[in-house]
Amino acid sequence: MKLPDRKSPIYSLILVCLLALAGISQTPSAQPVASEGELAKTSPQAPSANLYTPTDLNRVGVQTAQPVSLSIADAVRRALLNNNDIEVSRDDVRLQKTRVTSLEGIYDPVLTISPTYSSTSNIFTSRTHDFRMNAGVNQFIRPGGGTISSFFNNQRTESSFAQAQATSGSLTSSSSSALFSSNLGVNYTQPLMRNFRYDSRRHSIYVARKNLEQTESDFRLSATNTITNVQRAYWDFVFALRNQQNQVANVNLAQENLRQIEARIAAGASAPLERAEVATELANRQGDLLLATQQVSTAENTLKQLVIRDPLSVEWTQTFVPTDPPAVTTTPIDMDVAIKDAMDNRFELRRLSCSKR
Repeated sequence: MKLPDRKSPIYSLILVCLLALAGISQTPSAQPVASEGELAKTSPQAPSANLYTPTDLNRVGVQTAQPVSLSIADAVRRALLNNNDIEVSRDDVRLQKTRVTSLEGIYDPVLTISPTYSSTSNIFTSRTHDFRMNAGVNQFIRPGGGTISSFFNNQRTESSFAQAQATSGSLTSSSSSALFSSNLGVNYTQPLMRNFRYDSRRHSIYVARKNLEQTESDFRLSATNTITNVQRAYWDFVFALRNQQNQVANVNLAQENLRQIEARIAAGASAPLERAEVATELANRQGDLLLATQQVSTAENTLKQLVIRDPLSVEWTQTFVPTDPPAVTTTPIDMDVAIKDAMDNRFELRRLSCSKR
């Protein structure tokens, strides 16, 4: 019977110990970890040839040295003053008001005065002088379509023939005194069937008033749309600026992560492969920043198109700085009141209702 060999386990144990000591001496964790200041001093900077690092956030054609402060109230006021569609709608309202006023003027009383002077002479009689002053007031009556007219005629005559006609022949031709006569009267004409309830004058006024209501609705609709577009463009611009600020913070954070990773790689605390992951993240963040800057330019140009009329204005090359922060309230909304306000402020529905009548 053979005894077991006792030397082989001893050699195996010695070999395992030697391998363990060799692994401990080569592991990076055995080295002392440097502080953040030492890492910053010893870490090499990232090569700028491999990464796109924007030096600033300047945009092409926009000067950021002299920004223009703009509140939402100023933006709405400038848009209402500089919007051509609103100006055209305002002129349409004025035109329709003038047309209604001119058509309603037919019911205004009309005063007429007709003075007449005549001088007559012949070889048989002396020269005579006649003077007439006829006055009258005419007016159309809207209820019923009637017409009222009044007259007041005055005459002074020295003609014997005219005196004989006025006095039914009681004066002789030898009379040389002047004769004064006056007539006063009122006439009223009322249609019984035709044009009693509706006539061409009232129809024209009715149509003109409906056109006025439609143009006023168009004007209010244009103003409401302008205000809505300005508010939307203003808050889109605010959102784009906030998004740009967030993307700048993300780029700075990615750059800091890359610096720390390179410091750890230089110190031997991290594998070189980790740098590629952080560099890719930094490139993605820089792409997002460029996209956010483009969105800022787009939103700002949209707002400028609404508030600037002159295409050669200096403000096109300046940047706007919003001064009003977004306001959020937790006030509960009554559904019935909100629906009523929405229906009252829908001017396009009011215009449709005017056209149906």
